[in-house]
Amino acid sequence: MEKISDTGSIEKENAKQAQTQNESRPAKLRSLRTLRSDLSETARKGEFSLTDIYLRQQSQNPYGAQNPKAGFFSQNKISALIAGIALIILASAGTYFLFFKKTETEQIPAKFAPQPILASQVQKTIEFKTKNDFSNQVKSSLSQNFTIGEIVYLPIKKAGEESSPYAGSVEFLKFFGGENGNALSPYLENRFFLGIMSLNENVPVLIFEIKNGKYENAFAGMLKWEKNILSDLNFLFEEDSLAKPLTDAAFSDKIVSNQNARTAEQNGETKFIYALFNKKYIVITLAEEQFKEIIQELELAP
Repeated sequence: MEKISDTGSIEKENAKQAQTQNESRPAKLRSLRTLRSDLSETARKGEFSLTDIYLRQQSQNPYGAQNPKAGFFSQNKISALIAGIALIILASAGTYFLFFKKTETEQIPAKFAPQPILASQVQKTIEFKTKNDFSNQVKSSLSQNFTIGEIVYLPIKKAGEESSPYAGSVEFLKFFGGENGNALSPYLENRFFLGIMSLNENVPVLIFEIKNGKYENAFAGMLKWEKNILSDLNFLFEEDSLAKPLTDAAFSDKIVSNQNARTAEQNGETKFIYALFNKKYIVITLAEEQFKEIIQELELAP
């Protein structure tokens, strides 16, 4: 009987220990609920399909999976970029029409003559149609009365063309320089001077500007032009009869106003003189007195 009692007590004791162990063991933690777990559970039970769930999400968030601000800012950036490109195009077009288009259509007004090489007190434009017309106008100007010491500037242009530019050295030598005179053009600047210097008489003055570094070419060209320069430039003489005796005259060297000049003389008197002043200008005239005055003017020029 004692054994049965002991056995019962033992079983009670074991049951008590098991209960104690169960009470001391921590309870199992429940998993956290998330949107994804709920959606998965809903889809598993068949209440909604995955497509329905996705469409409901999209209707609640019109910007999709992106940050709602992202679409706003990207649109602003695109608008700013388009506006910037438009401003650049407008600025470029304005610059073109303001500068380049204006230059293409604008012409030099006929009333403005090229700046003279020699400072002049009188300006008289010669407008001509033919070579004879030009020659007659120059000779007519030489016969006019000017104040002693005055320098008269004679810019030239074709008549009847209000907007036509004034002639430069290239056009001048093409019309009046003959073959040898025209050959000088590559060595000369386009600016030149045709005028009259009035001292004891009116004497024509012709000045060409030599290109930088072309002095030797210009000098050689002038020596070659000596063969027919008097006949080519006969308009410089007030009377044709004065030029004819000089046509076959030989040129010779002569120092005038410290310049190595070349002169054509008649009866010991200089009737035609030219020199290359300071390797920059070809000075042509008919009298030594005027030649000296021209050199002095060029020396004082800036």
